[in-house]
Amino acid sequence: MLKAAFIQSVILLLISSILSFFFLSLEISVAIITGGIIALANLKGLSWGVNEFVAEEGGKIKLVFFSFLRIAAVFAVLIFLIYYKLINAFGLLFGLTIVFIMIVKEGFSSGQRDSKATDL
Repeated sequence: MLKAAFIQSVILLLISSILSFFFLSLEISVAIITGGIIALANLKGLSWGVNEFVAEEGGKIKLVFFSFLRIAAVFAVLIFLIYYKLINAFGLLFGLTIVFIMIVKEGFSSGQRDSKATDL
């Protein structure tokens, strides 16, 4: 599921970035890619944390600690980029949203596949 969401997100981010480059501006195009990279890095960190939690005894504290650390780091990067106007906020939000929608879509698809498999 994670790999499919990752691949679909990258494809949509590239398409959105190229279209925004031609129809809007380079600044928005870069912001979309930046937002997508931040969201994909956050997804990878979440995946790593959950795998560690499942693999280890007593991994719950580690998962909570690294989750807060990851969220704080993402928040700090976003605030820094927006505060210093290094990136277009709407493009950044658009890139983050693309990845979020692909994760949710893949989650629903995976749930439907699993439910069909158990119904048989």
